[in-house]
Amino acid sequence: MDEMHKHFSEAYNRGDLDAMATEFVENAVRVTPSGIFQGRDAIRRSFSDALKLGLHDYSVENRLAS
Repeated sequence: MDEMHKHFSEAYNRGDLDAMATEFVENAVRVTPSGIFQGRDAIRRSFSDALKLGLHDYSVENRLAS
């Protein structure tokens, strides 16, 4: 999972929608506060909208509960 998060965040930060979308299987479902996106194409479009907002410096940090 860490490797997938690394690839996704790198793709996000360079604005590479295709690389972001390929981290999801073709029939994936992404649930967010702004909606439910079904399928890789719909997920790709949702990321396009997010990038248009100018968000950047995306990162993921895994923390284990102690």
